[in-house]
Amino acid sequence: AASCGSGCPLRLPGAPTSKDGSSSPLLVMDIGCGAGHDVLIASCLVGPQGRVVGIDVTPEMIQAARQNASRYSNKNNSNMGTMEFLQANIEDDLTTTSNLAPFQSQVDVIISNGVLNLCQDKAKAFATILALLRPSGRLLFSDVCRLAAADEAASVVPAFGHNVFSQ
Repeated sequence: AASCGSGCPLRLPGAPTSKDGSSSPLLVMDIGCGAGHDVLIASCLVGPQGRVVGIDVTPEMIQAARQNASRYSNKNNSNMGTMEFLQANIEDDLTTTSNLAPFQSQVDVIISNGVLNLCQDKAKAFATILALLRPSGRLLFSDVCRLAAADEAASVVPAFGHNVFSQ
């Protein structure tokens, strides 16, 4: 498995299957992509038919991510999925965040590595994540938190019909 920045192993599920049994390419979103390292890893895992979108609130990080993606994909582009980077804030309402609105109910997997703890309004951030995910979509994140915060998350997430796994 590929390693992400804070020790979160990145394992993407297999491509979702449509009603006719065929596979469709994965759409992965990295929340708080920073310089784009996890986007690069994910683009290798989704393969040439997949797509990975990195979002970050800072334009400097989006610029760095685009430069890193360009540098790396020029060497390895045949096995990588499409990568794009957008400036967006996961705490904004989807109706006011035009960069994220097209992805509503479209994302197969959302990854986030060491970012959600920085959100001021975590409930809003998780509500936006839920709105972005397909009904069978998955959120894979690694973050730091107080033990009480982990207990709080474990009590909130099931209300959305999901499970919490921690290690």
